[in-house]
Amino acid sequence: MIKYLNIITLYILIIYISCASESFPGGKRVYTSNCESCHMEDGSGLPPMYPSLHNSTYLNSNLKELPCIILNGKQSQLIKNIIMPAHDFNDVELTNLINYMNVKWGTNQNILLKDVQKNMKNCK
Repeated sequence: MIKYLNIITLYILIIYISCASESFPGGKRVYTSNCESCHMEDGSGLPPMYPSLHNSTYLNSNLKELPCIILNGKQSQLIKNIIMPAHDFNDVELTNLINYMNVKWGTNQNILLKDVQKNMKNCK
């Protein structure tokens, strides 16, 4: 009986550790599939073509505009031929992506789904 209890406890511990090891795994999947090729796995980017996301003043000061920037894309202010492409993410994917980037490289501030939806209404 104790043997089975130890095995169950071990499985629970493994599951807990695997779930707790990554914040916003959905956001990481979206980032890996859509953003990593330019901004790099570690968020360092390839400045000046693709900006770094590490403690980015721009990222941290434009949280309200970030949903629109990600959805609509953005022309580089430094290099004429560089354009961040528009992305077709749903509200949840977008929220998870923004939260993943914030936890990984930004302010560590979480944004709520309702705030992302509200900010998306302001997109042009």
